[in-house]
Amino acid sequence: MAVNAAAQAKGVLPTRVQLSAPVHVAGESMTYDSRLNRFVVVGNSSLQQGPRLLTAHEIDFEPRRQRARATGQVHLSDPQADVYASCATLDLTNETGELDDALIRSRNQTFKLQGKHVEKKEGQRYLIRSGTFTACQCGEGPPAWSISAQEMDVEVPGTATARGTQFDVLGYPILPTALPKVWFPVGIDRASGLLSPQPTISNFRGFQVIQPYFLDISRSSDATVAADVETSQRVGLYGEYRLDNGPDDYFWIDGGYFNEFLRSNANRASSIFDSQLYDKNIPINRLDAIGMLRQHVGDNLTVYADSLNVTDPLLLRDLDVWTLSNDYNYSSGINLLRYTTSDVGVIDDFTNGYAQVRSIWYQDLIQDPRLDLQEPFDGLVSGRAALPGDLSFAYTDYDAELADFWRDQGQGGARLNLQPSVSVPFRWDRYFYGSASAGMYNTFYDVSGHQVGITPVDTGGRLFNNGLYLGPLAQGGLLVRDPIPYFNFQLSTIVGRVFSPNWNSLEKLRQTIEPFVYYAYVPNIDQGNLPIFDEIDRVEGRSLVTYGFSTRFLAKFPSTNSQPPPLSTTETASSQGPLLTAFSPGRLLGVGGLEDLLDLTVLQSYDTSHPVAASGSHMSDLEMYASFLPTRLGWFSGSLDYDVAGPHTLDAGNLSFNFQPPWEPNVSPVYMGRSVVGSFFTLSYSYLNPSALVFAPPNAARVNYLTFQTYYELFRRAGLFFGPSYDLATHKFLATNYGVRLKSPCNCWAADFGLTQTIAPVQTAFTFQITLGGLGSVGTNPFGSNPFQLSPFGAVRSTGFLTGYR
Repeated sequence: MAVNAAAQAKGVLPTRVQLSAPVHVAGESMTYDSRLNRFVVVGNSSLQQGPRLLTAHEIDFEPRRQRARATGQVHLSDPQADVYASCATLDLTNETGELDDALIRSRNQTFKLQGKHVEKKEGQRYLIRSGTFTACQCGEGPPAWSISAQEMDVEVPGTATARGTQFDVLGYPILPTALPKVWFPVGIDRASGLLSPQPTISNFRGFQVIQPYFLDISRSSDATVAADVETSQRVGLYGEYRLDNGPDDYFWIDGGYFNEFLRSNANRASSIFDSQLYDKNIPINRLDAIGMLRQHVGDNLTVYADSLNVTDPLLLRDLDVWTLSNDYNYSSGINLLRYTTSDVGVIDDFTNGYAQVRSIWYQDLIQDPRLDLQEPFDGLVSGRAALPGDLSFAYTDYDAELADFWRDQGQGGARLNLQPSVSVPFRWDRYFYGSASAGMYNTFYDVSGHQVGITPVDTGGRLFNNGLYLGPLAQGGLLVRDPIPYFNFQLSTIVGRVFSPNWNSLEKLRQTIEPFVYYAYVPNIDQGNLPIFDEIDRVEGRSLVTYGFSTRFLAKFPSTNSQPPPLSTTETASSQGPLLTAFSPGRLLGVGGLEDLLDLTVLQSYDTSHPVAASGSHMSDLEMYASFLPTRLGWFSGSLDYDVAGPHTLDAGNLSFNFQPPWEPNVSPVYMGRSVVGSFFTLSYSYLNPSALVFAPPNAARVNYLTFQTYYELFRRAGLFFGPSYDLATHKFLATNYGVRLKSPCNCWAADFGLTQTIAPVQTAFTFQITLGGLGSVGTNPFGSNPFQLSPFGAVRSTGFLTGYR
């Protein structure tokens, strides 16, 4: 028997209920009390309102008050959760109620709550007595881990507050006594609190631990502070403030203070690999500061700043953590910087052009800082305008730049560079298109000071880097470079065809072939009496023809979501649609339209009057660039530089390959903090022959190294990680990473252990990370990153009791 209770009570319900979805009740037997406007359904009873379905042995429903009482095997299902209980009293209007012997399984956040008595508040908030929380749902029996408490206040997403708390493993408490009060995150919302510590053990740094604290200031701003202790080197303090008003409107500043009183003399000496650095002193007190600013003032004006400063040149090489946020552009490779840069300016955009004023300051980390070339003022106006009248088919480009250069010692002064040009685009039906342009460099100087001399590597006792010194007085005053004309011409076309393979998920395949030819001419003009501040001050003569072609294979796939939904505990990557779907690093493609499967470009240059190769040949090497993205299982990319003029050798090359097994998910059904999810394989190879360089130093070594990283889950409960970097030229391992993971079959927890060996510095380090699904990670991730890894939770930062860095 089934009854539409909303229709039965029509005319007597409040307006709010009348506007809600109708309620349907059904069961083996039903009685209706018209005086009380009440239904009692017994036996396989059900109550449905929109997407919500309540089932039980008996349901007592009052349409006027929109209240229901259910007893016996109660099950409430809605889009957010599945709720099981022995008895429940529910307010359908406010979606509140009370439940006895309750079990709550979240659909989206994949956690599980249990309690002797649960009071459900509006939204996803639960007050629980004698309850447990866990993200482990691997099957029957006690979960691998859980948090139990006498009282628990849980809000999803948000923070849970628990009193009388124990941490249980396989249902058994492991703490000697219950904690009086504990906070932990539920879902992925951010909240102020301690973040997880990051410990590392190495023979170079000793025992290192970084303990951060996150402060949620507002929806658009937050901050993090962290203490750093390295028992063999230093103690330090990091601080970071972030203000985000939009994708290109932000202010971030990060700083650190470090005290080196723990370091021994041997430890200090091991940090200095280049004995010819100008400043080899490691001070006791050290500071660094990093900042980035983008601020839009009106529609066209933008103020910006990017700055990195350190108190001594070895600081960036000594640290292993530079910022508290991975969002910085400085998150990798910062220890290899040749110099630091601070760039502050303003840009005004106008129709077909822009004006920019900026100031650039450099900090040399190798040479004498007194010889550093600074640019306190640089003003540039650049734009394009159509020619008037009958010449409107052509246009002129103009660049005018006024810059001031300054050194504490050495030549400096002002420079004005004017670079006008005229271009004529053309097109011949559908066959060819191109352009011809002509312009001129006009440069004026007002300079003074001494020349800066250079002692090249392998001369004068230099082994590792060039040496700078103050030379004789240079020619000063007003200098004018003879006008340097230039001419450019380019011509290209596109031919192609479309195939209809109707194979697997591939609907259409289009191949294009795009041949091109460019010509550039600059006459030989002597510029030896002029200063050198940057690339503008020397314009080399050329009569250069560049020719080649590009070919592309573009595929059309059925329209799919650009990011797959979260996997269930039984789904795998192979169940997420067809494998033949183009993959781009960091995101899935295949959202309709055409997607790149293969790009290949081949080009070469020939200079009719100047040698362009180290051998003196006028013909350049043959260059090839390719990327191949056939499926979401992996992609290739690479480049080659081959000497075709002689001695017919490979001068440079790079190849990278990334692969993920089709049976491995690259997204976890629960939030796994910093933990790597999914098996992957990456391989990259780089090669450079120094004999092919025009100005190769005599002792330059051949660059020839291999980098490999892989993580593979051998069993449902274990995985292995291996990541070596091997120098094929010196036959040495530059770095080697070993790792092992112990985990649950359903990825609700993972314990990662890693060992890293490096030669610069000579160091063996041990790291570990414990991840509890739904909460986050404690420790340092020893496995790097999976290039295929996706998150069903977006990029929202998670903080709280057991969470990691952003």
